Amino acid sequence: MQAPALAGQTVVGQAVVGRTVVGRTVAGQAVVGRPSAEEPVAFPDEETFRMPAAWRRLVYARRGGIERSVAGPHPEAEQRTAARLHEQAGWVEAMLTAPKSDPRIVEATRAHMSGRHNPLGAAVLASLTFHWQYPDGIQVDAWVRAHGLAFAAQAVVDYFDVEPHYLQSGDRREDPWLGFRPGAATDAHWARSKFADRVRALLSVADEDAYRETVAALAGCRTGVRRRIVVSYLLPAEQEWVDEACHDVPQADGTLRAMLLCSLNSPEQLRHFGRRAGLDWSPPPACGACRA
Repeated sequence: MQAPALAGQTVVGQAVVGRTVVGRTVAGQAVVGRPSAEEPVAFPDEETFRMPAAWRRLVYARRGGIERSVAGPHPEAEQRTAARLHEQAGWVEAMLTAPKSDPRIVEATRAHMSGRHNPLGAAVLASLTFHWQYPDGIQVDAWVRAHGLAFAAQAVVDYFDVEPHYLQSGDRREDPWLGFRPGAATDAHWARSKFADRVRALLSVADEDAYRETVAALAGCRTGVRRRIVVSYLLPAEQEWVDEACHDVPQADGTLRAMLLCSLNSPEQLRHFGRRAGLDWSPPPACGACRA
């Protein structure tokens, strides 16, 4: 007894001739056949990377990359940072009056406190009043609301350079003084997660005028290994600057290397890292290395 013809098929003897399959029918079993010559086999694309949707939230924001939702400045940023500065006024003054404090830092900080807005002075005050439990980026938001995005970006670059020194025993802090961080080291994980990440995110969605103003402001900040890499982290779309920063990899510490990896956009740039990336032992949890 012949099997009934399926829709779009013709039964000829024991063979089922259809659109795609030619094979034998066996009572109670499915037809097993081979692809017809009319329809070539489509193999999966193994050359193109497609990022899984669940990974997108882990990618660091970058201008021109994967669109990310970026919240506006915290509405209470200025009030909260001002309150913190008031709490730490005595500590700030102790640092500024310390004989060993760098005069350039003291002058910039005094200028900022007197209303002559200075990115380095703002960075110093942020370093002296920082508290790890404060919301990520709240100091940056205060700078943006008070002085604009370009100023905030400059202050973040300076933040990586400033190093408060003191000896602590219990609740007591002694021998305070302010200096510039030597060499190309950072030793400042919080500078990235609490400051730089926020500026980078805001720049990824900034309007063209604000973005170009920031690029112009940071053009003069690219002095030294650390500052070049930090600027390239904030502005990954400026690939010529990233190319230049890649030549600084041998002198950079693990934190700076991890930051630069998040601004790369080509295999040629990655080759500057050699066979081992040389990251520190506790990098931030996610890194969208190349442009997606």
